Amino acid sequence: MIIRGYSLKAISELLGIAFGTSKVHCKNLYKKLGINSQAELFAIFLDEILLIPEAIPPNKK
Repeated sequence: MIIRGYSLKAISELLGIAFGTSKVHCKNLYKKLGINSQAELFAIFLDEILLIPEAIPPNKK
């Protein structure tokens, strides 16, 4: 949901959890990934997406 651009407030409402809970989960995610912003999260996402075709053997495409 973060990658899709949802705010933490919107995520909280959609999941039916407290805003503080979504904030803590986001903080923990960023800490585990060693990042500090949504832009850095998006960059990691793009890097992973770009690696997917390389992981698929040519005869499986």
